[in-house]
Amino acid sequence: MRRLMWVMLLPLVPYCPAQNVCNPSITSQAAARVFALQNELWQIKVENLQGYVPPEVADKITRLKDALSRTSDAALSCAKPSVDPVGLQKSFAHVLRAS
Repeated sequence: MRRLMWVMLLPLVPYCPAQNVCNPSITSQAAARVFALQNELWQIKVENLQGYVPPEVADKITRLKDALSRTSDAALSCAKPSVDPVGLQKSFAHVLRAS
């Protein structure tokens, strides 16, 4: 009976996007979104913040964090189960054109 209860709860387990099928085009699309949001943030001129972040900037930062998360999920979906952390970091940096 207890085992049946666990089987019935299985569909409620959260879905993990990092377990998606590897698709390099999704990774590049996610990285392109990161670049677009970075450019949008660079275009905003803010003077003398002094502890205040304008709502427009806060919203774009939140969307940038979400885009980075999606990019990392896409990159992880292409990683092998026994991935080398340094290699994964290098591939992620390559996708984001980071140094």
